[in-house]
Amino acid sequence: MREWAVASPTPDSNTAKRRPCRRHERLCDVFRQELYARPEAGGFSNKSFEVLFSAAFAQTLAFGLLLVREATGKPVDSTAWNKMPDEHPLMKTALRVLSQPEVVDLLGVGFDIMIDTVNSLNEDLLAVKDDGTDPILYFYEDFLEVFDPEGRKRYGVYYTPIEVVRYMVGALDRVLREDLKTDGLDDQNVTILDPATGTGTFLLGVAERLRNDIEAKEGKPPRAKR
Repeated sequence: MREWAVASPTPDSNTAKRRPCRRHERLCDVFRQELYARPEAGGFSNKSFEVLFSAAFAQTLAFGLLLVREATGKPVDSTAWNKMPDEHPLMKTALRVLSQPEVVDLLGVGFDIMIDTVNSLNEDLLAVKDDGTDPILYFYEDFLEVFDPEGRKRYGVYYTPIEVVRYMVGALDRVLREDLKTDGLDDQNVTILDPATGTGTFLLGVAERLRNDIEAKEGKPPRAKR
């Protein structure tokens, strides 16, 4: 994708009008070769490349624009990638590539509709709820439920509810203290691993538990730990 994004046009070409399509084809070729080597592993047949590519393109563009809208609280446009928070470097790069002028021209009104849809979203829907639930963490599950219900089932995109996360984190803390005789999640000898991190719900649950425990113990918010 980087090779496609930085390719320089050939001056004085008689095929300048067709160049965006050719670049789009190059992007598809890179995607096919690098990311679509084993489509069966993702539940797709080896003949459904166009379906997978289109779905991945739309999902990445929508989620990237939404992240910027949530972070800035302002309407987005084709330069939204430049306002992506530094904590999302991969999404920033992906959104920059998908927002190249050639791609925007090729998509035409489709890109405008995506922009308008994201800008029409009620900002209150993106706010963290009173129980600490962050809608962004569960956005992809809700998005796929509407965009591709079968894909949601195929990929198993069902996130763990925050209530279940808190229960499991609390149970882990109790086991560490009562059975393993440690200081729980705050023990310096305890390492937390989440091999299926996803959106980081469990790691955030651990951080929340630590913050609440330390604040209750010391009477003030904890300082960041290395």
